[in-house]
Amino acid sequence: MWYVASQMSHSRAVASLFQSLKMHLYVHTTVLYITKILLSLCLSSDIRMTPRLLGVVVRDAAAAWRRAGFVVENIALAGGKGERQQVQLSDTFRVLLDSRVAPVQWCWDGLPPGISELDGISIASCAPAGEIVAGPSKHVDEGAWKHPNSVCGIDHVVLKTKDIEKTNSALEAVGLHAAKVRQDIYPGVTQMFYWAGDVILEVVGSNAKGMRDSREGDDIGDEENPHSQIWGVVPVVGDMCTAVEILGSQYVKPAKDAVQPGRRIATLRSDALEFSLQMAFLTPHVKKSKM
Repeated sequence: MWYVASQMSHSRAVASLFQSLKMHLYVHTTVLYITKILLSLCLSSDIRMTPRLLGVVVRDAAAAWRRAGFVVENIALAGGKGERQQVQLSDTFRVLLDSRVAPVQWCWDGLPPGISELDGISIASCAPAGEIVAGPSKHVDEGAWKHPNSVCGIDHVVLKTKDIEKTNSALEAVGLHAAKVRQDIYPGVTQMFYWAGDVILEVVGSNAKGMRDSREGDDIGDEENPHSQIWGVVPVVGDMCTAVEILGSQYVKPAKDAVQPGRRIATLRSDALEFSLQMAFLTPHVKKSKM
């Protein structure tokens, strides 16, 4: 009797152990299956890192940027790939100076493989900050200005286009989607805003031939260039008075209220500075107080 009971107890123990192993195997198989699906999705073209705009490349001389109150760095690139001059506008965005470049190019991270241009604008190589081995840029914020003109960051880059729908399609194809669309600021002008990493990409277009931008009296489009163009860069300044005083009226227009409430903007005289781009200084966002 005792033997039978012992055998039955042993059988139950074996069955319990078998059931436990079966459950563990099921869980393990399920985890592997889910992991395989997630990995497949991550490697697919439909799910990828949102592209980041890292900078622009212009043909300007270093002296032009120094006249505007910027610090120009001589950078030795990793791997013995030579040197470049740059103006670091933020921790993640820079302006590279290269006399061989025409027209303006831009630098991206996170684009699909094999892309050499985006909406007709050439993509240049722009080494991330981590690959710079000489002349490292210091962290800058509103309380620690890197440049004498008090520039402490980048607000947005302006892209002008003859065909805003075509440009939007090109940006969407690489994973950039408009966060906001406005048609109420300037008559006949459509503005589309995209987050491109830490910088806003503002796309400006118009269906009216030869229409002039009422902000500064500059043409929205270049009749000789059917492609999109990098038109301007808007850095953030910690002290607008300092910026305007350093440049003087020869190089900057008087500051005025910006479109965004509480902010001030001052347009630089790009022709006098011999810049390839239009530029305006903008004060930081106004933080809303909590009630």
